[in-house]
Amino acid sequence: MKKIIIGIFVFLSISVLAQNGSVIGKVIDAETGEELIGATVVLSGTTTGAAANLFGDYEIKNLEPGTYTLVCKYISYQSDSISGVLVKAGEITSLNIEMSTSAIKMNEVTIRAKANRAGLNYMLNTKQESAILLDGISAKEIARGGDNDVAGALKRVTGVTVEGGKYVYVRGLSDRYSKTTLNRAIVPSLDPRRNAVQMDMFPVSMVDNISIYKTFSPDLPGDFSGGLINITTKDIPEEFKLTFSASLGYNTNATFNPDFQSANKGVSDWFANGSKDRKLPEIVKNKDVNPIQFSSFEMARNDAGLTSEQWNSLNYKEKQDLLLESRKTRNQLLTDQSQSFNKNWNPQKQKAGLNQSYNFSFGNKTHLFGNELGFNFGANYSKKFRFYNDGITGRYSLTGNVDDTHSLTAQTELHDTRGDEAVNWGALFNFSYQIGLNNKITFNYLHNQNGLNSGRNQVGTNPTDDPDMTIRINSSRYLERYMNTYQLSGEHIINSWGGLTVNWVASAIASNLKTPDLRVWTNDFTVQETTSYFDADGNDITDYVNGEDLNPDEIENDFPGFTTTSGIDTLYNISVNLYPSPTRFFRNMNEKNNNVVLHFSLPFNRDKKGQESSIKFGGNYVNKTRETMELRYSLVSQGVQYRGNDQAYFNDSNITVIPGNNFIYLRDDTEKRNSYSGKENDYAAFLMVDWKASKKLRFIAGARLETTNILTQSLDTALGEGILNRIDILPALNATYALTQKMNLRISATRTLARPTFRELAPYASYDFDDNYVYIGNINLQSTFINNLDLRWEMFPKSGEIISISFFYKYFTDPIQKVVNPEAANVELTWDNVEKGQVYGLELEFRKSLSFVSDRLKDFGIGANLTLAKSFNSIDPDELAQIRAQDPGHSDIRDMFGQAPYVVNGYLTYMNRKSGIEANLTYNVIGPRMVLVVQGGTPNVYEQPFNLLSFNISKTLGQHFSLRFSADNILNQLKRQTYSYKGELYDFQSNTIGSVFSLSVKFTI
Repeated sequence: MKKIIIGIFVFLSISVLAQNGSVIGKVIDAETGEELIGATVVLSGTTTGAAANLFGDYEIKNLEPGTYTLVCKYISYQSDSISGVLVKAGEITSLNIEMSTSAIKMNEVTIRAKANRAGLNYMLNTKQESAILLDGISAKEIARGGDNDVAGALKRVTGVTVEGGKYVYVRGLSDRYSKTTLNRAIVPSLDPRRNAVQMDMFPVSMVDNISIYKTFSPDLPGDFSGGLINITTKDIPEEFKLTFSASLGYNTNATFNPDFQSANKGVSDWFANGSKDRKLPEIVKNKDVNPIQFSSFEMARNDAGLTSEQWNSLNYKEKQDLLLESRKTRNQLLTDQSQSFNKNWNPQKQKAGLNQSYNFSFGNKTHLFGNELGFNFGANYSKKFRFYNDGITGRYSLTGNVDDTHSLTAQTELHDTRGDEAVNWGALFNFSYQIGLNNKITFNYLHNQNGLNSGRNQVGTNPTDDPDMTIRINSSRYLERYMNTYQLSGEHIINSWGGLTVNWVASAIASNLKTPDLRVWTNDFTVQETTSYFDADGNDITDYVNGEDLNPDEIENDFPGFTTTSGIDTLYNISVNLYPSPTRFFRNMNEKNNNVVLHFSLPFNRDKKGQESSIKFGGNYVNKTRETMELRYSLVSQGVQYRGNDQAYFNDSNITVIPGNNFIYLRDDTEKRNSYSGKENDYAAFLMVDWKASKKLRFIAGARLETTNILTQSLDTALGEGILNRIDILPALNATYALTQKMNLRISATRTLARPTFRELAPYASYDFDDNYVYIGNINLQSTFINNLDLRWEMFPKSGEIISISFFYKYFTDPIQKVVNPEAANVELTWDNVEKGQVYGLELEFRKSLSFVSDRLKDFGIGANLTLAKSFNSIDPDELAQIRAQDPGHSDIRDMFGQAPYVVNGYLTYMNRKSGIEANLTYNVIGPRMVLVVQGGTPNVYEQPFNLLSFNISKTLGQHFSLRFSADNILNQLKRQTYSYKGELYDFQSNTIGSVFSLSVKFTI
């Protein structure tokens, strides 16, 4: 079916109508070169004319030969009147129109321009002309901020926060209420526990702009509430263009630090393909892990391949010999399997290098069969080091009634050291073929690959287990992610069908997440004073004295003249009653996403001034499949004592299975419930009207029908299936009133939804090593429905300037929250629907040149945006009962998960075109937000505000070169996640990440 649809539109794209006596051309902004979509061009004194299409092109057909005057109009631009336009019989007159704040008369020209979607003012112009609320950032703005990936760039957008350097929250709402599309096609998340896409996978070198839709209209996917983030990749250049850039960076924590922690690097790590070097050994992969065998005669007979009659003919000694041989063979297999894994369980110290990144791209435009064909290719590579050795990991609990307890009780207090080496690379290829004025076909291919090598060491105490015992946790992890994206899209205008506009996208994405050979092992030691005893002849009698438990008088009686020596002894142990044996995990997640989008727009009711309304309709199809597998293996001690020497403990001499001896052996601890599959098929159809009721008033009204069909299954079929089947109608009303040409008032009332993810709906359990909790899915989850109300006033004083105030309110029915499973014997986190939630907030934004202060400051600009929000949701009744058992007065509501009470972005810019110098100082801070729900009356964990200050300056060197210096995270403040109890903060996790100073050079043709 998809092939048929694509074939139809390819056929439409080559159906170019040839008309004689016509005027054709493009309408563009005189300053930016951006096409002015919807600009009207009419014959003076008549209603005959045309509107500029999606590419800024217009065509007026069937004109009698003669000389005409054309009038071009567009909102916020002065009308242009072009006289002396000569139309000849059977010929096409080409006339491109540049519009600015003053009218310009033009003669016939042949220059054709194209929108600069990466330009500084593109997003502001789009924002002003949009029928719904949106914000965004262009590639030029991103370059000003000095960001290397999309995640870093987005934190500068109004109301946007970024968690962990990759996950985007909009308006403080958690990532489940955000959605990401790439060129309008849906992008999957590569984190099984999140809905959000990891934005650090997209380098800014591949991006033209990023739009964030904050209100819903029926032509957008309906499963978002905070924001829909659309990443637009590089467009085809108008002429040959080649760019190369290289950068080196110094991280004050990591670079050249000899104590940097690394997880057993592989030869393929440099290309983010390290899973090749961490594969499951073939002897384990192709066979079940053999259990310890105390073989029976029946097993021996089978191993020998004898029939019952043959076996019965043997004497006892012959049978016993075969039994011993069977045991030897079977236990040798287990020995070989146990010895087949890498013996290095600890992170390795190495000296970290410089951060580095490289970007290369080129593109051009030519002609094929008389039509424009353009292409663009880009490639990027980066390596970054991050390290801290000042980390604190803490786990605390409230162990009594809140009225009687003045402090939290420490369960775990660890000093934390961690090193991360991240490699990212990607490639982009796209081409675009424009057939005539009204048909365009585009193909995009995008590959993103990321490899993260992490080594971590935590040392401290578990006071609730044994205050004198020191615990050590070593973990080595390699995380590999990749995504292959294929997109084919078309844009068409069919004039013979009343100017019908057709847009379509067919997208196929294959993604994979691998965690091969994740190693975690825990051990402990106790330091204690020791006393040794010696008789008068100097013989050691310590064992006898301790064994008989003699007191000093008894020792003197048995050993007259005895002597003692005191010392310190360290006792090492692996206490499997307190924590697991050394464990290795092999995890793999494969996901495929297919998405077809088809939109139609039919114009109507064009008035004398060229204002045009339209009816829009179309559909959307999404198909997702996911397969997640987890294998788990433990090395279990059968009498072997750990003496503090890791290499000696894991030596092959200890890993030799001989029943009756002491040995270490491999045990398969894989559980079926830790693997699952998921399928999802969603269909959508919409109908809406974009009605320009008057010159100043515009309405968008309609509804979207969305179906949901999700099925999740664990390999343990006894756990049941997660099933969600629904049909929902999502209405939307958006209105814009132009108070003046540069001032708008907007209001929006919509209904949207948020679906549970595969991970949340699947009956699947997994252990998370970042927060040390078990997560288990909930097969009874339902979708969340959100009623949204938005109001915005905005003014655009001059080009590149904005002042806006926005209010928003959201009411959630059945919001999904992360909660503690009240039915679990141990602490487990799960997801559940709670009754309701609400959030309301205020957004302020301004961007202004300082020329209004003094003409000397015309090269300076200042800007800021502020989001204030208040939210709450109800608490599950069972969980509330647990909380009130310790805190009787606890409220039945709490902050929504991930909600920040405020977000502040500020920046000061300087740009002098004459000198080629450009500088930027940026600041960002996010208010405290809940990141973890904790059991009982223990306070929930909040991430504390982190002040981020960055600076960059660039200088052009001649026509082709530029140089840039950047300083990121200048303050290098402590990042903290904490419990707060009776005015005191307790660290859940804290560390610094280091300041980064980098120098880059760029070459452009």
